[in-house]
Amino acid sequence: ARAASAAAAHISFDEADARCLPLPDGSVDVALAGWALSYLKSEHEVWHADGSYGGAWREEVDAALREMDRVLVDGGVALLLETMGTATETPQRDGSHLYAHYRARGFSQRVVRTDYRFESRRAALGTLGFFFGKGVARRAEALLADVADDGEACFVPECTGVWWRVKH
Repeated sequence: ARAASAAAAHISFDEADARCLPLPDGSVDVALAGWALSYLKSEHEVWHADGSYGGAWREEVDAALREMDRVLVDGGVALLLETMGTATETPQRDGSHLYAHYRARGFSQRVVRTDYRFESRRAALGTLGFFFGKGVARRAEALLADVADDGEACFVPECTGVWWRVKH
């Protein structure tokens, strides 16, 4: 416990616009963007009536990646986390333009399971509906059809993409 406490003294977390981090150059060992760059993409992409898309999302994401690199020490690691499917056993978004963009920028990728545990079916459906919308809630409802709603704990599968790149 003492070692963990001593290590924690060297850890800090900051919240900021990913495109303008309030940190000095080369000042961190790890830069983590959890479920944030997909937000930049969604805010700056444009979909057209013919099904094509565009917008400045690549530039916005690249600005955030440059900032991560700027604040990292040489040998530091940039980590990106994104949802690849909620209420599903397997990743659903591997063909995403954003994920291909990460790979094109030199990031390696792995998918991990980050399943949710809820105290009841009702809690699961309410929480998932609130955070992820009706589509995810409907998938979860089908998965949890055999779970009684009398306080029986339940699990909902989640797939999370982890991308990393070492600064050289």
